[in-house]
Amino acid sequence: MKKIIPLLCVLALTACGQSEAPTPSALPSVDELAADPARLKELREQCKLESNDDESKRHKPC
Repeated sequence: MKKIIPLLCVLALTACGQSEAPTPSALPSVDELAADPARLKELREQCKLESNDDESKRHKPC
């Protein structure tokens, strides 16, 4: 019984394995946006439009 518990712990740890590395985000970094003000303005407009769409859906009468 004393040998089973460490064996089960080892099996549990090896079954987990290494996790995959996270994939890089498609969103630009702060430095990239600071270097490209036109892209920053474009993203701000896109956020405003999406925000307005979300609000109109919430306030829509049934």
